[in-house]
Amino acid sequence: MKGLYISESFLKTDAAGIRSRTIYKFLNDEIISFDGYSLSKATKGDCAYYSNPLWVEKFRHGNIFFMLLNEFLSLLGLFFFIIRSRSNYDYYVISSPPFVTSLFTSLLIQSLGKKLIFDIRDLYPDLLFMKGFLNQNSFFAKGLISLTQKVYNKSFLFIATNGMRLKIKKSLTHDNEILLLNGFVGNAVSKISLDNKDERFTVIFHGTLARSQDASGLVNIIENCPNVSFKLYSKGRDYKKISKLLINNKNVSLNGIISKKQLDKEIKKSHIGISLRDNSELSRASNPVKIFDYISCGIPCINTPFSEINEIEGIKQMTKSFETGDYKSISNFLNSLESNEDLYRKEFTYSYDKVQKLSRENLLKSKKEKIKSFFKKL
Repeated sequence: MKGLYISESFLKTDAAGIRSRTIYKFLNDEIISFDGYSLSKATKGDCAYYSNPLWVEKFRHGNIFFMLLNEFLSLLGLFFFIIRSRSNYDYYVISSPPFVTSLFTSLLIQSLGKKLIFDIRDLYPDLLFMKGFLNQNSFFAKGLISLTQKVYNKSFLFIATNGMRLKIKKSLTHDNEILLLNGFVGNAVSKISLDNKDERFTVIFHGTLARSQDASGLVNIIENCPNVSFKLYSKGRDYKKISKLLINNKNVSLNGIISKKQLDKEIKKSHIGISLRDNSELSRASNPVKIFDYISCGIPCINTPFSEINEIEGIKQMTKSFETGDYKSISNFLNSLESNEDLYRKEFTYSYDKVQKLSRENLLKSKKEKIKSFFKKL
């Protein structure tokens, strides 16, 4: 049987790409050992897929019109590609988001009688309701909910957080689902070390600043910790906004996205990472990739709000969580860490064995038999 893995990205520089890249490699290396099985991949620019005009790509973040236009154009290209090549593939793996594209592509695939594995990274369409893009009680919203449940009930599911999994399971008519946490890539450091750190006490943030991220909170904390150094490796609509606000602050370094290898070096030189999200249901059911990245590199993390991340062994011992909006407490804590090295040592406990189990490779291996059972049912 021939399969195709469709994802928005397989790049090493973004969370979606890293997840899809790791799953794709694992499926090929560890699972597809049956005679006649194979798996290829398609992403931006492949086979007229996601080849949208640059002006659409440029404005799609944070603008509902351009976001939907981008997905509609992507959907058209992908529809034509799947219909044209339908005789070449027997099953598909699809990563979501982009939600609209993945949803309707999945409906097409299932209508063609093909099997589907669906990787769910965010809780859609709920996110559209939470952000006020759609009224949950509208006819269109109810239609999206119904179609989403239809796709889920006819698919094998990988689900990124336990909160999403529990919610999705309420309307599932099967048990073909797996909790597949984000994790980190590669090997964790063997122990925490305060050697080879930046000269000043340094906080690092990386990733996209948009949607559920608390950008204004980050600005507030930076301004209230003048003796603490901050390094931001980011992109997104809100990153552009706060860059203008922080451009004259001497305690912050504003940088774009860098390679994973470079990022790991910068994390290891820092003293603590930070992940600030809003107080939504989605954020409370999240386990942000950046937190896994920080801790696997041997630095603790500040997190908002209290969330699923606080229940994960190896992570919770290295994470100090606060309620969203409690910027005063976060600032006071950072200022205390900056002035008291003993407090820094006492506050966090690192366990290599627990953390290493959370690598993406090990998380996938722990689900190997269940994933194999999916493929036997294809």
